[in-house]
Amino acid sequence: MATRRKRKTPSYNESDKLLLFLYRMSELESRTYVKELRPRQADNLEFANPNVELFDAFMLTFRHFYASNEPTFIDSVHAVLARAAKESSNNDMMNELGGIREAFDKSPRYRIDVYDKDPSVIHTRLTDDELFDLYINCLYFHTDVRGGGFLFQLPEADRARCHKVFQLSLVRYIKRLRAYVPPAASTLNAGIFPLGYFKTGGGVKSTFQFVIPLVKSPL
Repeated sequence: MATRRKRKTPSYNESDKLLLFLYRMSELESRTYVKELRPRQADNLEFANPNVELFDAFMLTFRHFYASNEPTFIDSVHAVLARAAKESSNNDMMNELGGIREAFDKSPRYRIDVYDKDPSVIHTRLTDDELFDLYINCLYFHTDVRGGGFLFQLPEADRARCHKVFQLSLVRYIKRLRAYVPPAASTLNAGIFPLGYFKTGGGVKSTFQFVIPLVKSPL
């Protein structure tokens, strides 16, 4: 009896991951929410409440950068670029990547206090990382039970405040992602890694017809 040969599961190599990263960044920059995200100061909460559908569309694209099982996971992109810098002995690029991560780590952080019915009693004290985790894993990407009693039962005023802090916590991610665009494009155009699943060659625009805008933004 003949045995069936197992089909090899296609996988993305470094070139593929960078191409997909640039493609997803093109999508992200085209989202209306990103175009209109203009906080007047880094530490205020005077965001206009975004249209729910526009924000959900943004989060649908942002998921590709945040989920660790995606080829465009933000830390995976950093690792690919660091490998490219090492293999090409590009110290300038290595320093650039270090600066991107340092700027991200040192960017403004926030905390929010959610009060009980008694306005003098703090019900929950959250850092922006904790709030970010709640929104990502209990509302937008998953529905973990630990968020049910918090996100779905908050009074409207508290829910609005928490969502604005969540928006502020997204800004540092958008800035970091934008900073990876130039080194990703230059790495692909230099041909440091072999072609992978997308084998057409010819640089960044060979496989996907997209344009990475030169962003001039106060973010």
